[in-house]
Amino acid sequence: MTTPPAEGEVRQLLVHPAVWPGLESWLLQRGIEIAELGVLGDDDLPTYVMTPATPAA
Repeated sequence: MTTPPAEGEVRQLLVHPAVWPGLESWLLQRGIEIAELGVLGDDDLPTYVMTPATPAA
């Protein structure tokens, strides 16, 4: 069981490559977009940020 995040808290999630397509699709269906920030610092894993989807014009 996880605890609710504190105000302004950032959380990390490690996602297995086999799960990534389904997770990305699931998030998009719920109005959440994913953008890659790239590899940060000495870490070898790419970093992504999730934001509310922008409405279509």
